[in-house]
Amino acid sequence: MRCQKLFEKGCIGGVEIRNRVAMTAMGNGLASWDGEVSLELIRFYEDRARGGCGLIFTEFTRMDETSGACNPNQLCIATRKHIRSTERVRCHGARIFVQLYHGGRETLSVLNDGKQPMAPSAILNSAWRS
Repeated sequence: MRCQKLFEKGCIGGVEIRNRVAMTAMGNGLASWDGEVSLELIRFYEDRARGGCGLIFTEFTRMDETSGACNPNQLCIATRKHIRSTERVRCHGARIFVQLYHGGRETLSVLNDGKQPMAPSAILNSAWRS
């Protein structure tokens, strides 16, 4: 059968994946206001791992606590407190990869303590002015 390959192990670099079923990155707004992983977000990813996904990509994730947010409740990976979900995914045999993101000039200053967004251009995106 051709679909048997879907359930075979695979590798991405040095990371072994239990099958070739992957959940792509999608925003769900389940992180806390400061980007910390919430219990609802942990359950969301854990349910997908338990359901058979071999690889889960997080939603777009900012790397800095003080800049780069362009959505409320946007996941952040700046500190250990922000990455609690990985153990719950791995205990079901799945792997989790992070989709890194920085909002640049599309960053909303209201989400970044009113600070000027960090970007290669000082000109704000007119569609995102706050």
